[in-house]
Amino acid sequence: MNFLIRSKWTLFVLSFFCCNVSLTAGTGLSETEIREKVRDLDISVNVNVNSIVKKEIRRYVVKNKRSSEVILGRGAIYFPIIEDYLRKYNLPDDLKYLVAVESSVRTNVFSKVGAGGLWQFMPKTGKAFGLDIDSYIDERLDPYKSTEAAMKYLAKLHKRYDDWALALAAYNCGPSKVNRAIKKASSRDFWKISKYLPKETRAYIPRFIAFCYVGKYHQFYDINPKYPDYNDLILETVKVDNYTTFKKIANYTGISINKIKALNPAYKVGLIPIRKDGNYIILPRLDAIAYKEKVQEETKSYNYYVQNGESLKSIAQINKCKIEEILDWNAMKTDNIFVNQKLRLFPSEIEITTTQLSMKFE
Repeated sequence: MNFLIRSKWTLFVLSFFCCNVSLTAGTGLSETEIREKVRDLDISVNVNVNSIVKKEIRRYVVKNKRSSEVILGRGAIYFPIIEDYLRKYNLPDDLKYLVAVESSVRTNVFSKVGAGGLWQFMPKTGKAFGLDIDSYIDERLDPYKSTEAAMKYLAKLHKRYDDWALALAAYNCGPSKVNRAIKKASSRDFWKISKYLPKETRAYIPRFIAFCYVGKYHQFYDINPKYPDYNDLILETVKVDNYTTFKKIANYTGISINKIKALNPAYKVGLIPIRKDGNYIILPRLDAIAYKEKVQEETKSYNYYVQNGESLKSIAQINKCKIEEILDWNAMKTDNIFVNQKLRLFPSEIEITTTQLSMKFE
């Protein structure tokens, strides 16, 4: 009888132990397994499997598993763009996962302190690396232009520190804080200087490591990317040389203004202004094809020659447009005009009438 009870108890303990071992193996969250998998990551930063790194890996794999699936799904759109620029600047491929930490791979997100876009540029830093930010456009939210700016900045930081962990830390909190931490610790090892860095930066590198881990091993943990609709997944960039609006793009393609805005958050007020080298919009491929075909059919711009006694207001009324549009079309900073001045105008969606006697087509 006692033997039977002991046998049943032994079987219960063994089954409980085996169950827990199985759960641990299934999630891959034992310290041994984390260490083994991290060892095979082969990423740009030197990895220290400390408590913070393990915590961040468990956070992405278990606690925020669904968020990781959404982030990986967005990555299907934006990682290929980033990979192209990484190759162009000869930078490590794993740096694409930095946007998972920076913005959760969102183009239209702003931080509390005003950093914006995929790469979370502050306005001053964005402008320093060639991004335009004005009343019409914020190129920090352009995935192409902001990515190229980020590559330039990251390459510059790596050249300065010759260490990717330090370069990424400097990207997060600024070189001056990293330099002070190096001086205080008398070391150039990120893990030794981290205690002298801001709290956010101390977690920044572990989070980057953790998402590299997710990127490589997500299938092992049954983390399934939440991909967008197929048509949204296959995007195309279209060059826009002339002034246009989201409304016109929507009319040409049949997609909603909200969707155009979601894909092109860099344009603040729903219009694409004239730029010297043109601008770019991102559309689902099928809609991009429809847009380009429609643009080819569109009537070309025309030249309007200012007559004696005319003002910009009267010209705008005659041509069924706004003063602001004329200023933008002609890159004018003021509304001062002179007789015989040539203005570039575009047909409005209202039919051009025969009262426009002074217009000359080329």
